[in-house]
Amino acid sequence: MRVPITILDRHIYLSQQDAKKLFGNDFILQKKKDLPQPWHYISTAKLTLKGPRWSIQDITVFWPFCKQTQVILLARDQKLLDITVSRSVPWEWISPRSSADITLIGSQGKINITHWTIIAQKHLRMTVADAEEFGLYDGQIVHIKTSNEKKHYIFDNVVVKVRDAYVFDFHIDKEEAETAGLGQGSRGEIIV
Repeated sequence: MRVPITILDRHIYLSQQDAKKLFGNDFILQKKKDLPQPWHYISTAKLTLKGPRWSIQDITVFWPFCKQTQVILLARDQKLLDITVSRSVPWEWISPRSSADITLIGSQGKINITHWTIIAQKHLRMTVADAEEFGLYDGQIVHIKTSNEKKHYIFDNVVVKVRDAYVFDFHIDKEEAETAGLGQGSRGEIIV
């Protein structure tokens, strides 16, 4: 079972209300690049994220708007920002075990965020038909084996997410891809 791998950097999904506070009432998220999941794309909008210690500039805003603003960080950002956050699957609206007091700064305003700041849990997205074909189920934990000319690597504790709206792919962040020596266009093998 080979699966395409999507590698993402830190990013933010905004609620429509927060987008207006940050960018103004007439703001529209302009598309820069499509993402593998339907109706999701990388926008041209950027924000600054300020923590208790430092700031990170030029964090990309993703479409679509969501019910609560969600900030997805890299693990190393915790030390830089002097915060502690938990791992969670993006768009899973379960209250995170930890929260961080951060400020998002846009061109027209700023907002404080105390919840929904996470490090993305490695996850494998697929349709119901894909899950039936592979004998997998929503919430199952699997492993993904990758290899290239320099390195073999196994990603443990990958959460399977099943929805009819999903496109089959494995999501990891930039740090995880660097550790495994992977780039965009890489593929992995599902191990149950």
